[in-house]
Amino acid sequence: MGLAGVGRPEDIEVVKGIVQNLQNSTLLPITWELPASNIVICNDALIALVGGVGYPVGIVVAAGTGSIVFGRNHHGDTKRVGGWGYILGDEGSAYKIAVAGMQAALKAYDGREMPTTLVEEFKQHLGLITIENLIEVIYRRAWGVKEIAALAPIVDNAAACGDEVAHRIIHDAVKELIKATSTVIEAIFSNSERFKVVTTGSVWQGKSRIRETFATSIFTLFPSAKVIFPENEPAYGAGLLALQRLARKGSLTNRRGTEDAEGS
Repeated sequence: MGLAGVGRPEDIEVVKGIVQNLQNSTLLPITWELPASNIVICNDALIALVGGVGYPVGIVVAAGTGSIVFGRNHHGDTKRVGGWGYILGDEGSAYKIAVAGMQAALKAYDGREMPTTLVEEFKQHLGLITIENLIEVIYRRAWGVKEIAALAPIVDNAAACGDEVAHRIIHDAVKELIKATSTVIEAIFSNSERFKVVTTGSVWQGKSRIRETFATSIFTLFPSAKVIFPENEPAYGAGLLALQRLARKGSLTNRRGTEDAEGS
């Protein structure tokens, strides 16, 4: 079970309690029995890493609605940077890009910031008579994080078309992702150790060459790193981790069986 927000021991205990309640629930059409030892609960970044690389060694840089960088080396050491949510973190995410874009548009409208095509782009996309109507869209419609994050492509497209303000926003976003990734690399990988960095999330699909900029910078800083697209989906990584757990348990059972046989 690779879940967002499950990174601390106390989080895992909460999920374990939920699973236990489900197993004991009479509301389910079928009672399912699954030993606690067969349930693996982890952060969704781990299954994204394993699915994206194909094995549990490397780094995943997830930049979608939110953002997080997670790495694991050959010794099993892990390092996480970011993933603190849209209020406390998520630098480089679609949400932060969209918010920065709307803020820049309003500052330009006020005359506090240099002119930007983002004013007209947001008006056209949202069907606004004036950019002031962003107040009604964001506050009075009670838009959530996902709805706001979905506006990030407007900023990305403006940057790709040469808008200086939008380009600066994208540049700041990729700079944060490079910094977070560098922090993880320096924490758990040696200079000569080869590893893969898998990029996942909607931000990497933009037209403003954000992924190319990221990949070039990471390779320049860490020549032993290789930036790749995901080889498989996170669900595939969850399956691999489950099979790995099963294999370990089977190996342990076989060893115990042999020891019992020898002892008798």
